[in-house]
Amino acid sequence: MIVYNLLVKGMGLESLKQILQNDPAMMEEYYDFLVECYKKGDNLNKITISSIFADHLDNRSVEETVNLMIKDLERIAAKEGAFDASDLIIQNILKLCSKNYYSNVGDAEWFLMDVLLKIMPKLKNPATAKIALDILIVNLGDIIIINRILH
Repeated sequence: MIVYNLLVKGMGLESLKQILQNDPAMMEEYYDFLVECYKKGDNLNKITISSIFADHLDNRSVEETVNLMIKDLERIAAKEGAFDASDLIIQNILKLCSKNYYSNVGDAEWFLMDVLLKIMPKLKNPATAKIALDILIVNLGDIIIINRILH
């Protein structure tokens, strides 16, 4: 029964992902539902939900959502075995934050101190680590300049 429930939830999230591809404005309607599913979900569902956030979340809730996912990384890393959910979630966090030339990052200090520096020690996959380092090194100046222009 548990496997069946997980399968149904996973199929429902994949269906929602397709619906949002066709109508991104519906993200507003499903945001609270997705946050609750993320909090209660298993690692596979968390990966799917983080992917939905990365693809469809606007800058309205990015900081709150990223903070939720980062806080949850410790628990995910403690439970996982060979399947590395935390790196996939981190990739989605980076995708979400860097979308549209970092327009989702309202505060450069938050992005550097609360996102990049917190996820760096949790990275296990060298490819994901390279993405995070490239963002940190190459775009650090741009992020600070954009933040100063916006604020």
